[in-house]
Amino acid sequence: MKELKRRLEAEGYNNQFYCIGSGWGAISDGFALDITPQGFEFFYVERGQKSTIQCFDNEADACRYTYNFLANEKWSKSHLVGFFDSEKQADECVSWLQKKGIEYLSDTIPYGGPNDVRYRVFVFGNDFRKVKELRGNGF
Repeated sequence: MKELKRRLEAEGYNNQFYCIGSGWGAISDGFALDITPQGFEFFYVERGQKSTIQCFDNEADACRYTYNFLANEKWSKSHLVGFFDSEKQADECVSWLQKKGIEYLSDTIPYGGPNDVRYRVFVFGNDFRKVKELRGNGF
């Protein structure tokens, strides 16, 4: 499981979306792989409650399944880099990302109700490292 943790980190998966090993109680909504007395369990966590997806007898199969599952889950590599209360701020962020050639996704959500919109901007994979590095130059 250590190798899986290293690989997910190196490939820019968002560690707020998954947990490998103990400590899965710290994620509010995501996926986890942990060792149990019966073997290895891959499960979904939502609000501290877990729902088993698959159980395995050996670590190699459990890690392979977990990696493939996360690789096919769109949001597993997403990183929120902007949360704005104005469309203008979000547009400035998007413009900055476009100039840097960084792939992004932006959307809106009702925050305090349908008339209280927030604008979110996400980047994927290791692009969050680029944003973190370049952000000191401002956007």
